[in-house]
Amino acid sequence: MTKIKIDGYGWLYVVIVLDWRTKKVVGHYAGDQAKAWHWLSALNAAVGRQFPEGVRGGGLHLMADNGCQPTSTSFMKACRVMDIKLAFTSYNNPKGNADTERFMRTMKEELVWINEWRSPTAFYQALGSWIEEYNQGYLHSALGYKTPVTTEQELINSRTLLQKAC
Repeated sequence: MTKIKIDGYGWLYVVIVLDWRTKKVVGHYAGDQAKAWHWLSALNAAVGRQFPEGVRGGGLHLMADNGCQPTSTSFMKACRVMDIKLAFTSYNNPKGNADTERFMRTMKEELVWINEWRSPTAFYQALGSWIEEYNQGYLHSALGYKTPVTTEQELINSRTLLQKAC
């Protein structure tokens, strides 16, 4: 989670669910509060988008910080119900969640800091468009200069080929 200042309005909170393997943003929430159910909203969007058949037994892991939202009873219970293994970064260690922290920096450099946001609605719309553009077009050196969507498709294709071979 990070927060964004909107002139004349106040703070907005952005919660991101990032697939570390593909660097794809698979779910997000943006709003003027950041309670556990807002984090669940981002997680549910990610699960619904990436796993429409369900995630139970999929061996999913979720890395989170030690904030009150991911450590809340309701959030941890929802993860248990979905069979998502929660892992937490050590205290005061942003490197423990380095991929997500790096994404937040990129978002701030390329979307937030270059604009003077005066409307939450304008920011929400721009964020959604920017995330889609990021997923489709942002080249990552860690991915061999491929985009998150290209990397994801290559993983899907390789799994399909393995299934056919067996």
